[in-house]
Amino acid sequence: VLNQSDRIVVDSPFVADQLARLAIGPPVDVAWCGVKAPGLSGGPTAAGNPYAVTVGPLIERKHPLEIVKAWAQVQNALYWIGDGPLLKEARVLTQKCGSPVSFLGSVSEQEKDALLSGATLFVFGGTLEGCPLAILEALAAGLPIVALDGGPIRDIVEGAGLMAVSWEHLASTASMVLSHAPLRATMRTGASLRWSERFTPDKFISRIREIYAKVLR
Repeated sequence: VLNQSDRIVVDSPFVADQLARLAIGPPVDVAWCGVKAPGLSGGPTAAGNPYAVTVGPLIERKHPLEIVKAWAQVQNALYWIGDGPLLKEARVLTQKCGSPVSFLGSVSEQEKDALLSGATLFVFGGTLEGCPLAILEALAAGLPIVALDGGPIRDIVEGAGLMAVSWEHLASTASMVLSHAPLRATMRTGASLRWSERFTPDKFISRIREIYAKVLR
């Protein structure tokens, strides 16, 4: 199917590079995904304490067990939005490690927006990602990001995030950002700017139109 196409559209340069290694015939274009800004309507009842949030299914490539163990080093709460086959094991490990991670399961879009709007930090430990919508939503919410380095993540969060090279490094970096208000302010500005420059729905639609124009010439 790919070789019969006029062009192939992917969601990140990382995926384009993977296709290039397969020597796929048609030209490959990148159209970064776009997300809207969340409806900012207040955060959860967290007693006013700064907290971190992450979004994603509890599956192996999201590394929930590794994050739970590493987060035992962090004093601030981490709210995990999402469900999945590793949820039960992750909850047991949380109790065993004394890690301040709360698994919220599946929530409504309004509840997710509220959690993002009230958060101090977004944490991402996924690997083998193309263009994770969860990170784009964090940028749209103006959140500082701490993520495990890999794939296209560094390019996506440029100016808004810090990369970690290990789980321990992720936890220590998150603790540092959570306790450093001036750094968070700079990262928040970077996140909003990054989203508005590249990841809005209008930017995505404009890029798709450009690609279709190439095909129709």
